[in-house]
Amino acid sequence: MPRRESNSEIDVAAAYWSAKLDGRALSETEQHQFDEWLAGDIRRRGAFARARAIMVYADRARGLGDSNDLLKAGGPDLLRRREVWLGGGAIAVGFAAAGVNVLVRGDIRPRGPVLRTARGEILRKPLVDGSSVTLNTSSTIQVDYTSDTRNVDLLQGEALFDVTKDPGRPFVVRAGAARVRAIGTSFSVRRHLDGRVKVLVSEGVVELSANDGALPVRVNASVAATTEARSTKDTQVVVEIADLAPADVAKGLAWRDGMLSFDGETLAEAATEFARYAPRKIVIDDPELAREQVTGLFSATDPEGFAKAISASFSSKVDFRSDAVHIYR
Repeated sequence: MPRRESNSEIDVAAAYWSAKLDGRALSETEQHQFDEWLAGDIRRRGAFARARAIMVYADRARGLGDSNDLLKAGGPDLLRRREVWLGGGAIAVGFAAAGVNVLVRGDIRPRGPVLRTARGEILRKPLVDGSSVTLNTSSTIQVDYTSDTRNVDLLQGEALFDVTKDPGRPFVVRAGAARVRAIGTSFSVRRHLDGRVKVLVSEGVVELSANDGALPVRVNASVAATTEARSTKDTQVVVEIADLAPADVAKGLAWRDGMLSFDGETLAEAATEFARYAPRKIVIDDPELAREQVTGLFSATDPEGFAKAISASFSSKVDFRSDAVHIYR
């Protein structure tokens, strides 16, 4: 059985290929060798992306010239070179910036891309390791892969992650104080405005830690886990677990298709959910009507259609105004 490459060995090879590609095209033989190397291990794509990012970062910083504030503060030697070192069997790509040589090891690295969606937008994007992310409305993530871990920060909103298996590099999502760790699975994470974090696992298993230092809670497929609304560093944050039927999992992920699924929520809760997707608000003017429960599947960006359906179901009236849809009796 062939020996598995270490992460550091992959980083060294990634640095070599990044240097090869810097400033010239590969020969036909080299291109074939590079393609074979890249396809040989899923970790290599992420390592190569980091190596290229470091070179691009150095080029951009140097290209700023005298307008670069760092250069002005530190003089011409502050950002003085990008070099390729080959010797003693080691290959490294780095640059001197603020007196620091940055090597392709993930020790000091530029942060990865930020992905975001506008209100009402659903976006699916592939990630460099073969995983993918689907962002719900008004959501933002920061991707930050290293040689050891695949990190994603959910800064706001909700995202569904379909994770490619890589036991050597866990996939970790941080959402506020919560931390979700997976190796290969499919799960969604939502940050509520009140501080709660909800994790819904559709395939595989994840570990949910409500706070740094807290013991992780194992969350299996067809299970939803929600942390209580608390933003302190208390390690006793409660995690509520709920088993779901397959149909409930599908309803919880209906937003992927631009739909909202309700099953016993009040009209007031439904109106709040619609507000995440469409600028035209739904206002329930009758408090008693607002407490009525609704069931059904509705287009997330069609509050008018929802209001008409509610009007027919609850014998209520609808007033379509420019800024809002009012439902009343």
